Amino acid sequence: MLKKDLEGKGVSWADMPVAGGGGEAAMTALRARVTAGNAPTAVQMLGFDIKDWAAQGVLEISIRWPTKRAGTR
Repeated sequence: MLKKDLEGKGVSWADMPVAGGGGEAAMTALRARVTAGNAPTAVQMLGFDIKDWAAQGVLEISIRWPTKRAGTR
């Protein structure tokens, strides 16, 4: 959903999977990319990780609330 929305606004998106999946390997790879000046367009992260990155001044937070779909409450 996010990828499609961004592409519709002219923002290019390149998936960059991390070998071994998520967790610590993903955070290590992310830190290396940010340090090298090659930050990804978007990242999914949780709780305290968000606070840590925000304290370092490297986040731009964009919150998207799901829109109500037809036939749902």
